[in-house]
Amino acid sequence: MRTIFKVMAVFLLLFASRLPALCQKVSEKYLDGEIYLKVKDSYPVDINLNSSAIDLRKQLPFLIPFESSYGIEKCKSSFYFARSEKLQRTFRIKFAKKERADELVRALGQLPEVDYAEKIPLCATNHTPDDLGANSVSPGQYSLYVTQAEKAWDIIRGDPSVSVAIVDNAIQANHPDLNAIAGRDVADGDDDPNPPDATFSHGTHCAGIAGARTDNGLNLASIGHGISIMPVKATADGNDPDFVDNGYEGVLWAALNGADVISMSWGGTDGCFTCELAISGAELLGSVLVAAAGNDNMDESFFPAQYDGVIAVANTNIDDVKSGSSNFGTWIDVSAPGSSIQSLVPFNSTGSKSGTSMACPFVAGLIGLAMSARDVYNPGMSNGDVVNCVLSTADNIDGTNPGFVGELGSGRVNAYEALKCCVDCQPVYVEPFATYTGGLVRYRQASKEVHSNVECDNCELTHNSGGFIQLTPSFHIKPGSTYWGHIEGCGPGGSKPKASSDRALPGITKVVESQLFSIAPNPASDHLDLHFALLQDEMVSILLFNQQGQIVRTVYSGNNFEKGSYTERVDVTGLPDGVYFCVLGTTSGKQVKSVMVSNQ
Repeated sequence: MRTIFKVMAVFLLLFASRLPALCQKVSEKYLDGEIYLKVKDSYPVDINLNSSAIDLRKQLPFLIPFESSYGIEKCKSSFYFARSEKLQRTFRIKFAKKERADELVRALGQLPEVDYAEKIPLCATNHTPDDLGANSVSPGQYSLYVTQAEKAWDIIRGDPSVSVAIVDNAIQANHPDLNAIAGRDVADGDDDPNPPDATFSHGTHCAGIAGARTDNGLNLASIGHGISIMPVKATADGNDPDFVDNGYEGVLWAALNGADVISMSWGGTDGCFTCELAISGAELLGSVLVAAAGNDNMDESFFPAQYDGVIAVANTNIDDVKSGSSNFGTWIDVSAPGSSIQSLVPFNSTGSKSGTSMACPFVAGLIGLAMSARDVYNPGMSNGDVVNCVLSTADNIDGTNPGFVGELGSGRVNAYEALKCCVDCQPVYVEPFATYTGGLVRYRQASKEVHSNVECDNCELTHNSGGFIQLTPSFHIKPGSTYWGHIEGCGPGGSKPKASSDRALPGITKVVESQLFSIAPNPASDHLDLHFALLQDEMVSILLFNQQGQIVRTVYSGNNFEKGSYTERVDVTGLPDGVYFCVLGTTSGKQVKSVMVSNQ
């Protein structure tokens, strides 16, 4: 995970060698006839936050002289939804004279209105279908056996509130064996991420690896076992399904829409400024980013896997041997099964594929499963702690890869050990924080529901671990008193310590999906007034980040607040001019708002 600024990349999604650009007539590395253009921050441009459409002649009149000479056909604001002003000021230009791309980039880069222009990565895919099997290679789901997934599921099943975004060419969201939530087609600008035909199969296959429905009688399991899939389609319906050309737009959209984990089964040997800005923006928004390490059997730069904060995943086979196609190097973070992997394909079917493209969503799905365990057993863990659990508990595979010692990351992931790390016998998570006569308390655990019919004022309750423990009528807690929960058992040994609830409050308290949050003035010069309202007692953190992801102001860090409305003044004197991100994090979730600081 390191940051390297380069220009642009060919994006290989799947297999052992780069495929020729079948529909490309000019370049095998970049998308023919399209470039990114970033206008300067001082250039006046109206940003429409609801649509990618722009009026080129009205909003970017400096392009008019280039229309005929380069055949400029269309311009759109493909990052219109971004909260980064730099990305909102980045436009996507389509032009007919594809062979003059380098010339156009140079010419536009010299204009006083332009910060930079750069070519757009080309993404290629391919696949080989097979049949369904068990603990074997062809056909089979050996990946779930070698990683001890079944033992991991004994600790917890995936929580549907945890979402893993699959950013790819298309995803069959209505596949009967996929638990998909609302997604987006960022390439076509609509809300339908489904493939137009069966040739758009790569994304559905990746989605099934991370989050196919499990224990539903359809004979295909996934490491995520119950997590939700956020489908993000990044190839237009009319385009060649072997190419993905809106990947970074999809990554940022997923992060802005609350994806806990983002899986990127594509990459290339170079990077770009626009791409890295989208990646850093997604990381800043709190998403965990996972990317394929590439399939050229080389130790070379590969992006987005090598961007700072992105988990780079190599590919191993049933014998824990590096796949012959998988890239390697000290920059790899971890390895996962990726050879002959059985998963879903359009329409309503299954098939087998191989590559780091398959290893990537396996790790993404495991992180989603680990987050589910964290949320239940150890809610104080950060996302970084969860990732560390997944990486640090991987099985050492140096013995089966003597020629790649230190070049396959921390080893091959072990789902059971990762979840044991996340559980760690920490105090039980009690939700919600209040209950009354006729109300309920849930100790959120693994599999089944245990009902209790008791009265309890300042008393202690003890139940075996496992299941949602619902305390139902006539369970009673006196308003203002506290109650204690004690959950016996904690994975391989020990028991959870007692955990106290917050004080019970009068009335029924509901967990809300979002809080009221606003910032003024915006732009700001010397101070910000943060206004937020809590609909229940919450633990609150408010942090101000710069665009490099660094914390520049800590307003609150896990402070307890009662239900109500609050205003906090934040001193921003001394901060350089620019766009910053203010993150409000509570027990119920998080919100991010951008704010401009200007000392002029």
